[in-house]
Amino acid sequence: MSYLAPQLNALRESDAIVMDCDGTLVEISNSYDEAIYTTVELIFQSLTGRRPQRTWLTQATFDLRKSGGFNNDWDTVYAIVVGLLSGTPDEWLERVTENLEKVADKPLSLRSLLCARSELRDYDESEVENGLKDVVSYADAAGSASIDEGLEKLYRGKEKLELLKRVRATLRYPGVPGECLISGVFDELYLGSALYQGTYKLRPALCVSRGFIENESLIVRRDTLNYMKRRFPHGLGIATGRTRPAAEKSIGPVLREFFADSRALTFSDDLVEEYERRKANGMNVWPGKPDPYCLQRAIRGLDAFKRVIFVGDSMEDLKMCSSMQGFNDDLFFVGVYKHTINPLETRRTFMEQGAIAVLPTINELKELLGD
Repeated sequence: MSYLAPQLNALRESDAIVMDCDGTLVEISNSYDEAIYTTVELIFQSLTGRRPQRTWLTQATFDLRKSGGFNNDWDTVYAIVVGLLSGTPDEWLERVTENLEKVADKPLSLRSLLCARSELRDYDESEVENGLKDVVSYADAAGSASIDEGLEKLYRGKEKLELLKRVRATLRYPGVPGECLISGVFDELYLGSALYQGTYKLRPALCVSRGFIENESLIVRRDTLNYMKRRFPHGLGIATGRTRPAAEKSIGPVLREFFADSRALTFSDDLVEEYERRKANGMNVWPGKPDPYCLQRAIRGLDAFKRVIFVGDSMEDLKMCSSMQGFNDDLFFVGVYKHTINPLETRRTFMEQGAIAVLPTINELKELLGD
């Protein structure tokens, strides 16, 4: 555990707290992370007949999250897929692109990817890995837009750039399940077919009897939750990109017992509503982290407080706190790192980027506050 001593007394005056969910309250390494890797593998292998090395995918996922713009795992999948494809030969990519465009009159499925598949005889693993690394190196807080800008810089004036743009168009990215292959495959793998159908009212495509969500477990202990309920009289909140149904599935009893005031809870469903409102007002800006809206909405649901803590496990969380206006020294970011892909690197980054405290898990909060 480490903290910035000069601010510790002010931190201890906090009387409200808001938390991230994934990686903070819930262990997700075998759920969300696994859904990223498997979605990428299914898409890339369907097109190429080749399986990318898992170590590439884990490192790319960590690097994307470290950039602070990839709280949305759909964006992470997109970035890795185009990164891998950028390392394939132009001749092969052109054949596959033409094949994809022939079946792109409706949302793509894995079956249509198989129809578009072309044998990749000249598969050079080092080229594919380097393509992925090059594309991911452009990631920043702008999220998927930074990847597209990176492609422009890497391949300006080259045929590959136009081919990758055409691939993106056939994937219909960005888009929600039912419109876009990436989001549909990811969410069905994560939720399982039954919960996917219940959430989106869509017919399942993969027949996943057990989604990766079933692998999740609680990080936060009951004694920690009881402590926070006593310690923070002005409220407990959650600000997460997880959907309400997914939260109910994984932490339903915890939500009902410790987060009874739903006004202080922000889920992905609320972000979608805000996105539609923004688009209606001419702003095509997604309100997910690091955009401050997710935290702003949760904080508005708290009782009047003196100071508030936000606990999160990602750079998106830290950047979201940094972008909040009007709080001066009354909002504190506490980073947790034990359940991230690279715990030691995450811990170091949080310390370098100015987190007031860095803890292994949220369960060390009581020790930090000296209660």
